[in-house]
Amino acid sequence: MNEQTIKSLLKNVSKEIESKLNSVQIFPQESVFVKMADVIPKRKRIYFDAAIKNKICTELRVNSSKIFSLKLSYSNNVDCLHMIRNDLPNSESIRYWNAGFYTEFEHDYIVLSDGKRTFFFTGYNGTIPEKNFFVSDGRIIFIYFHTDYVNFESDIFYYFKTD
Repeated sequence: MNEQTIKSLLKNVSKEIESKLNSVQIFPQESVFVKMADVIPKRKRIYFDAAIKNKICTELRVNSSKIFSLKLSYSNNVDCLHMIRNDLPNSESIRYWNAGFYTEFEHDYIVLSDGKRTFFFTGYNGTIPEKNFFVSDGRIIFIYFHTDYVNFESDIFYYFKTD
């Protein structure tokens, strides 16, 4: 992604999303949004650009040692950015997994990023079993969910727990 494209992407970040990032002071916004945009096929980046111009669809604050869940409602024409935030003092990461995953291959997808690592999931490749949970490399995770206008599958559930 060239410098002009990066600047164009970042100027579109809504004030609400920018203020949430600034309030947690975890990483500069460009490190997460540029990485997320970079894994999305070019022809579909316009949807991501539109999503970051809006407010966050869900802000989930993980603030105890219990398991928290996030339901991604699967319907047509979804473009949502979700933020999962570890608000527990003395805890620097979040464990996460899901209970099965299926999207319409190459048309619907999830981009998941903790600012350091970014994952692109479509079709069946996004299942993260609890026994093989991922651990975030920081206190915040972004999940971008995109669906097109044709076909939709079962809702997707993610689960989160602090270390």
